[in-house]
Amino acid sequence: MPYYLGPKEGHSVRWYYNKQPFAGTQLPLSVDTFGFAKNDQHPENGVIPVDYVNKGPDVLLKASFRVLLAPFIDMNQAGIDEKQRKTCIDEADDTMRKIDTFTARSWLKLYGVHPDDINPDGSVKGSPTLDKLLLLGPNKDMGYSPAVIQWIETTQTGTTGWYDMALSQTIMEAADFGEGSLDMEGNAWVPDKGPYQDFEWGCVDGGSEEITKGMLKLTEANAADIINKKVTAVKKQGDKLDVSFFRKNKDGNEVKDSKAFDQVICTATLGCMATMDLDDVVSYTQSVAIRCLQYDASCKIGVRFKTRWWQDEKVMGEGQTIYGGVSKSDLPLSNVVYPSYGADDPADAAGVLICSYTWAQDARVRIEVSASHSLLKLQRLGALIGKGGEMSTELRTIVVRDLAKIHQLQEGDIDERIDGSYCYAWYNDPSYRGAFAIFGPSQFYDTVPTDDNKHAGASLFDSVKVPGPGGRFHIAGEATSTHHGWIIGALNSGWRAVNNVIKGCSDQEDLYKKLLKKWGFPDEEPKTGIQDDAYERGRLGVDFSVSRG
Repeated sequence: MPYYLGPKEGHSVRWYYNKQPFAGTQLPLSVDTFGFAKNDQHPENGVIPVDYVNKGPDVLLKASFRVLLAPFIDMNQAGIDEKQRKTCIDEADDTMRKIDTFTARSWLKLYGVHPDDINPDGSVKGSPTLDKLLLLGPNKDMGYSPAVIQWIETTQTGTTGWYDMALSQTIMEAADFGEGSLDMEGNAWVPDKGPYQDFEWGCVDGGSEEITKGMLKLTEANAADIINKKVTAVKKQGDKLDVSFFRKNKDGNEVKDSKAFDQVICTATLGCMATMDLDDVVSYTQSVAIRCLQYDASCKIGVRFKTRWWQDEKVMGEGQTIYGGVSKSDLPLSNVVYPSYGADDPADAAGVLICSYTWAQDARVRIEVSASHSLLKLQRLGALIGKGGEMSTELRTIVVRDLAKIHQLQEGDIDERIDGSYCYAWYNDPSYRGAFAIFGPSQFYDTVPTDDNKHAGASLFDSVKVPGPGGRFHIAGEATSTHHGWIIGALNSGWRAVNNVIKGCSDQEDLYKKLLKKWGFPDEEPKTGIQDDAYERGRLGVDFSVSRG
């Protein structure tokens, strides 16, 4: 069914920055709508140079990242053949390797493009290549101040701290949203068209859990005795792997149990794997990856309202109703997501609104002392959610207050319509211990060569894509794909894990043909001997990220 990532045609969403509200279908970023500019009109609040504000944060960001996104944009152009697309994929991979030591913040600090160097079409004067930039370094006119970077991050990502992850992660996340897209709302930059063009977004009728329910139906006959069990260890037992877990007995008490398998594919989050005893089945580098690869925090606050007031002209005003899309702010709620489910229901029908969707620093539960009052509140929002469930009185007060500011309504008009709530923080759930993988610098590609110099060393990311020693333990899940946080990432990782399992079977050739016929070949997987070599070294327990003297 359709998913409205942007507002439904003819309707608007809201923005609220620097205590200033705005309603519309698109945000006029090149106009100082929110009083960011440093001039006589805003002597107290203005912190951004006028020429930067006039150019707009979206244009500045796209110009600064343009050389990094180029191969991703090229690979999705209409009319290119498979060979050309493969070349673009190789160029994209090479680009990501060269920039993996940067964060998005450090790149913008060094290589942010000055407004005067951006052409009207968004291209950069002189069209510098990545190799030239890295060889010569930034010139005196390049680079953004911390205030400018924070302004861009806030308005373009809808969160705080997003640019502290690996630059490679930022670019691949942008590419996942589509051609030239650079923000978390799918606002693809298409010249003369604006955002939300050429995309068809969808959602699953009944919710994403229908996918896992369908998978369970296919496997429950063979896996009924281990479903919903907490795994504590995987150990070698002859030519089998023994999986230990807790199960509930007939009295409802947890007791230890185990079962032996020929092969094990582990799709638990790395945070959960970190507390399992896996000494028998993972290499040193894999154990480091499980411990060190970064996950992001994320929180959602869902509120059921007696009426869909955001779709009601009597409440919102004529021409101001909201159908789908996301409202963004620098308030603790950060992002408000309007439902695609039931979007055509009447305004007097009940509806569920995601009143807050936060990630990165905005969703963390740690409380820190900060010079920024708003930052202090944001840090506390995740802590207020705790283990989830109904909103506390304090959290409800914040939700109602911020919704009223964003939508320019009275707090009572919102509060009286609340008919239940559920809030959830992924890091606080012991079954997840993190929302999705978001790698830091050098976690995707940085390698240590082996002593024989015949093979590139394995990065932490490389290590979790190969079998553990013995070739029978396989790690899967979105963290082991380049598509972090996406269902396609989980599916691609499953394909790779099954392919690795097949390589240990006597009839591997026939099984591999069946795999290709049914599921094809994921773009992110190498089609040559690289993958076979990585598999073999993993199976043999060759920990090729550690120099052997």
